[in-house]
Amino acid sequence: MISADIQITVNALFSLTGVAVMLYLWLFHFKLFQIDQFRLEMFQLRDQMFDYAAEQNILDNPGYRDVRRFMNGSIRYAGIFSIWLFFFVAIFARKALAETESPWEHIEEKMSDLSSEQKKRLEEFYLSNQNLLVRYLFKKSLFFSALIRGSFLIASVSSRLYGSALKYKSKVEETILTSKDIHALEDRCYAHGA
Repeated sequence: MISADIQITVNALFSLTGVAVMLYLWLFHFKLFQIDQFRLEMFQLRDQMFDYAAEQNILDNPGYRDVRRFMNGSIRYAGIFSIWLFFFVAIFARKALAETESPWEHIEEKMSDLSSEQKKRLEEFYLSNQNLLVRYLFKKSLFFSALIRGSFLIASVSSRLYGSALKYKSKVEETILTSKDIHALEDRCYAHGA
């Protein structure tokens, strides 16, 4: 029979090995998968925008080229983007960012010769790029990924528990006797006993 100390040591080693394997998979395989997945979605979005621009004959428009350049930068630098980098930039470069115009305002100035529909459609592509980038950053971060998934799990479990509690409450309310019911039962008991 194995002593308790040896059993605890073996369990601890198995646990540490499991954590090490999960961390290895996260850092070296899942992160690479996230980067590839993001780049694939960005390539698809960029191809859709190219098809639209070719159909509308706006491939030479400087605004279109800037949106495309922005997408190409997102694809190229996806490996170094992180949520912490964006927090760092937001905190330490806040003053410099406040003094400059937003990238979209700069791009929009170059689209003066496009119709409002074309501008709107290019803005949709630009915002889709932003949306993909933000989702990617949160999914790539181990901390925020765990936080988001944990929040959804807690919300799901709590809503199920709340629903069960409401069902239980209604069943309890059906079985609770009111004072009229109790008096009626007492009267019937006294009537039979008397």
